[in-house]
Amino acid sequence: MTIRPGESWGVTGTRPDGVLEAATDREASRLLESLEPDTTPTIIAVASGDAPRTAGVEHRRRPDDDVALLPWDLIALELDGRHVRALSHVMFRQRFWRGGVVALMNVDHLRDWDVAPRAHPNDGLIDIVDVTPDMSMRERLEARRRLVTGTHIPHPRIRVARRHEWEREFTPAIRCYVDGVYEGRVHRVQARVIPDAVILCL
Repeated sequence: MTIRPGESWGVTGTRPDGVLEAATDREASRLLESLEPDTTPTIIAVASGDAPRTAGVEHRRRPDDDVALLPWDLIALELDGRHVRALSHVMFRQRFWRGGVVALMNVDHLRDWDVAPRAHPNDGLIDIVDVTPDMSMRERLEARRRLVTGTHIPHPRIRVARRHEWEREFTPAIRCYVDGVYEGRVHRVQARVIPDAVILCL
């Protein structure tokens, strides 16, 4: 069940057996793409990236330490017919940050940038941060400076929405980054959230 305001998130306890191991967010999401769907959420440990950073765990614990077990949503994507999953975020942009930019956020941060301050990885929603193509370079540089503190929004040329599903066609094709890794150029994108899809062991 997705988290509700005021509720505690996850549990702390002994590390369970059979935990999958991933070095990064994208390695974790690729591992999850390769698994057959199951009614029981997969438990996966992620050593580094925006997922452990969001959870406040940026280092690998010792084997005898207690761990946090956190229910975690996924973003399911269809990129020109190719099915992909994202653990933390998806970015659509052209080179040099020109034109429109769209970030689909399951977590609040992309590296040091607080892109979607309201995002939570277990709220059953995708936070969509959409920069309009007519945003000037001066405005982009100022917004980039403010990204560190999450004060880039509200802004008249940055639209923010929270949805269960989202889709768009890009013309021309746009560069796509899933959990920080370049996945090629895409035209048509469909995205939806999968609530409680996995359990992160951190």
